[in-house]
Amino acid sequence: MQKQSSLYTRIIVTLIVFSVVIMAAFTLGSLHYQREALREEIRETAHTVVRRASSILPSALWEYNDIYIRDYIDSLFMLPYVAFVRVRSEGEIYEKRGLEFSLYGTDFFRNSSDFHWEEQPIRRNGVPIGMFEIAVSFESLNELLMNKVQQFVLSMTVLIFGLAVITMFLFRRYIFKPIRALERVADAVARGDLSARSGVKGIGEIGRLAVSMDKMVEGLVRVTTSRDKLNQEIDKRLQAETELKVERDRIKLYLDTAGVALLALDRSGRISLLNRKGCELLGYEPGTVEGMDWFENFIPRRSSESVRAVFQSLMSGALKPFDHHENEVLTRDGHLRLFSWNNTLIKGGSGTILGSLSSGQDITEERLREQALKQSEERFRVLVESMNEAVVSLNKKGQLEYTNQRFCEMLGIARQRTFGKRIEDFLDPSNAKRFRIYFDMESAPRSEPHELIWTHHSGRQVHTYVSPALIYSNDGELEGATIAIADISKLKELEGQLVQAQMLESLGSMAAGIAHEINTPCQYVLNNTQFLRKATSIVLAVLKMYEELRLAVDNGGETRALVQELEDELAKQQIDYLQEDMTAAITESLEGIDRIAAIVRSVKQFANPGAEEKAATDLNELVRNTVIVSTNEWKYMADLIMELEEGLPMVPCVVGQINQVLLNLIVNAAQAIEPRVEAKDYLKGEIRIRTAHDEDWVYLEVSDNGSGIAPEDRDHVFRPFYTTKAPGKGTGQGLAISQTVIRDTHNGDLTFETVPGEGTTFKIVLPISA
Repeated sequence: MQKQSSLYTRIIVTLIVFSVVIMAAFTLGSLHYQREALREEIRETAHTVVRRASSILPSALWEYNDIYIRDYIDSLFMLPYVAFVRVRSEGEIYEKRGLEFSLYGTDFFRNSSDFHWEEQPIRRNGVPIGMFEIAVSFESLNELLMNKVQQFVLSMTVLIFGLAVITMFLFRRYIFKPIRALERVADAVARGDLSARSGVKGIGEIGRLAVSMDKMVEGLVRVTTSRDKLNQEIDKRLQAETELKVERDRIKLYLDTAGVALLALDRSGRISLLNRKGCELLGYEPGTVEGMDWFENFIPRRSSESVRAVFQSLMSGALKPFDHHENEVLTRDGHLRLFSWNNTLIKGGSGTILGSLSSGQDITEERLREQALKQSEERFRVLVESMNEAVVSLNKKGQLEYTNQRFCEMLGIARQRTFGKRIEDFLDPSNAKRFRIYFDMESAPRSEPHELIWTHHSGRQVHTYVSPALIYSNDGELEGATIAIADISKLKELEGQLVQAQMLESLGSMAAGIAHEINTPCQYVLNNTQFLRKATSIVLAVLKMYEELRLAVDNGGETRALVQELEDELAKQQIDYLQEDMTAAITESLEGIDRIAAIVRSVKQFANPGAEEKAATDLNELVRNTVIVSTNEWKYMADLIMELEEGLPMVPCVVGQINQVLLNLIVNAAQAIEPRVEAKDYLKGEIRIRTAHDEDWVYLEVSDNGSGIAPEDRDHVFRPFYTTKAPGKGTGQGLAISQTVIRDTHNGDLTFETVPGEGTTFKIVLPISA
């Protein structure tokens, strides 16, 4: 055996040495040929580059495309043997050298035998426009030759190695392997292993010896084959049972950790699996329900047979499987629980249905909550539908999603006409724009209550008081709004009547003052009239004397006595002065009559302003009329100064209501000044009324230099029936009604500024457009 191995080694070594000698001789013989072939290849490549450059570069040189030329030159240096490239044209030179040749000049590349120089004129339309020059290095030739020699040596090495492997394979296959196989068989039999075989086939002594040994072992094998097979079967069964137990334990662990009930039924409806969660929900200990009939023990009797029939139809394939269903389940303590099941069929490898697998959840409490929610929703719906107030719900786009019956009755429309519409579609045109500004769902809607005017289906106006409630998601995003709407049309009507009543009350309380204002001009008109009556009798007597004198002259009678009598009478009656006094009396009487007419006209316009609808009105004229009507209220306490802007635009307003507001503010100002006049802080106070405007609004201010408003009273100024005046001086309704009139009816604002001891200014802001 050792001698055979040594011979085998010597043969292999001899073959390797012989192959190396042949390889070295062949390599040295072809080295010179390879060198020349590579030099010629490099020259041909340089020539090809020159030809290609002469066709590519003309356009770039003509267009002075520096970037393209330099990129092209850089691309040539990707070739390993390019050492120098230059492009010349009319004074422009583009060149590049390899890093290892950066110190070499052009002549060196031209004349050195280590480089090959190529140059070619660059022509455009047959006219030379530049020169392309390239130098390729033969220095890389040695590297290329070494690469080829290395490739050749590698190839020969692989070849020799392959021959050695083949030789070793042949020796091992036909000599050493059979001998070793026989040795292994002998050792195995010696150890009692009768399954070993040499596996050697063929002719020759070794082959025949191997066949004989195998036959001998086969004889021994037949004796022990049955025992070995039995042992193997036992081992396989034990291993399979162990693996199955491990797998079942792992699956059971997974199923027991699931948060839902997992139920597996066989074809007969008996439980083959119920995980820990399922046992917990049904009140059983784990492992105690397997084998129990599901329909007999866990389904209520009233439905067990029908449910079993459905299950059997599923198992037979007569009924198409359904993924989800709900049914009641009977727990161990006799209670019924509602379960939601997700089902799938268990099929064998051939597609045969073996049973079912279901995952279930106890949804009893969930259904109870849903039922309670539905009942709550129904109660809420009945409550909302039975309310006297209208209720609407908007989405985040501002569209109506719900309206109760009261809303439809209030506007005289059918409910189906409201869905998907916007609130502005039902508002009075004067309020639509205001609502869009006030309640813009896309920006920042305001949630404080306010008044809105709607248009009834019949065309009449419906006054309402709306209270919005904004609805937000859990993320704080606005989702919509619910608005409660109270019909205050009758209240507005009563409010108008209250304003009218207060106005008449104000007129009644000022009646004495107005009568006094009228009485003063009436008195001097009466006195002047009496004077004129007396003066007229004197004038008539004088005229009679003139008539007698004229007749005497006409008749030629005595005139001297008549003339003397006339002169005496004229001197006695002081006719010159009488003429002046009569003219003055007439002028004064006319002025008095005009004053009376102005007061009557102002009272008439104040007490009976016309329709209760908004109309374009001269606010300055309203101020003047109110000042005249209220003269007796302030003239003894203050001087009233009007600073009214000329050219003030007309304002849409209800004249009577604005009159009342102005009267309230002027009277309040006078009453605020009265304590300071009585305290002799000054002889008379001052009330100043100003008007102004800008592009959208008209402004009116009523200022006084009275006692001001105390800090503790400021929050209550506009509260109904709140007053700090002495009994009989006021009811506390004036400012409350005034603010309602300005804000709700006229879409304006009424505010005040005050300094205790110095005075107060009330500011009214009214929109110019309706």
